[in-house]
Amino acid sequence: MKRKTAMGGSKKRRANSSRNNAEEAANAEGNLSEKQNIQGKPKSRAKVAPCSTESGLQYVEAKAGNGPNPKHGQNVFIRYKGMIMPNGYEFDSGTLQFHLGKGEVIAGLDEGVATMRPGGMRKLLIPPHLGYGSSGAPPKIPPNAVLVFDVDLKRIGTRREVAEARENAQWAAFSKKRGISEDWADEKTHPGAANKKRNPKSSEQMSSEGGSGASSTPKKKRKKEPTA
Repeated sequence: MKRKTAMGGSKKRRANSSRNNAEEAANAEGNLSEKQNIQGKPKSRAKVAPCSTESGLQYVEAKAGNGPNPKHGQNVFIRYKGMIMPNGYEFDSGTLQFHLGKGEVIAGLDEGVATMRPGGMRKLLIPPHLGYGSSGAPPKIPPNAVLVFDVDLKRIGTRREVAEARENAQWAAFSKKRGISEDWADEKTHPGAANKKRNPKSSEQMSSEGGSGASSTPKKKRKKEPTA
């Protein structure tokens, strides 16, 4: 009898220990899940009030760019996404290049990009009178549609203009550091100017100098062989 009681007691102890282990594991999982929920909650972001212009355009500056604003008539290159309010239907997206202020795009996009800087990102809220108006742009854009544009200003000017401006700025900084004259026409100070003197002379220039396009060295006359 004592042996049976002892065996029964050991079984109870095992059951109690396994129950306690299960409860501890459940508590640990619960604490971990609570901790994860607390850490995983997104932080509340303060809403930024949009800026309004006299025309009725509204915009939110997502990222400020660097450099000057584009001037009227300059070539600008943007990446954009256009949506229709209030459902957020995306009707167009991609890249676009146009001349600022020339009426090549809708007025709201023209005005919104005019005060941006290269590398800047902006969300534009365009009312109907600055968009497609009462006629819309069927079939995608209905009449009197309020539009939202996400705009990223990539560059001002063409690729060639941007490359030339960057090269000039780098050379100006190098010249200032080395104390070199900024006379861009002198081939000793500007490496690109040397290419201007490598072009061959035209035939008119050579003829005016007394030569022709052929070699100026005189040909030797062949002696006549005596006849028998």
